[in-house]
Amino acid sequence: MSHVFNSTLMIADFAAGRRFFEQQLGWHKRWEASPRWLADGRNNMGLPESLVLEGRVTERAASFAFSPEADGGTIEIFAFEGLRGHDYSERAHPPHLGLLMYVVMVPELRDYLARIGAWLLLAERRTP
Repeated sequence: MSHVFNSTLMIADFAAGRRFFEQQLGWHKRWEASPRWLADGRNNMGLPESLVLEGRVTERAASFAFSPEADGGTIEIFAFEGLRGHDYSERAHPPHLGLLMYVVMVPELRDYLARIGAWLLLAERRTP
């Protein structure tokens, strides 16, 4: 596989996705937008009009990079309200079939790992 310049993720909770990249991973937000879809359903994502539930679609999008100077390796998140489709998030567990990993840079990784460890210990203590 060649160098990954950009990856796009469709997510259900835009605010949670933004917090994950900015606050948990410490990434730089390159841009954020709320594009307006045309009344006939045409959109910059090329999603078919048949997916529109009713009325107008609300789209939220943002792009993140591990540093402001990063050349590639960005991840974009997109969330849509007013569309119907399938949610495959329950399948997001090992063994992943297809692309197995996406390596990302995380500033202050040791601190982040310590926080994750603390969360796991707390969760373990709460579970009977």
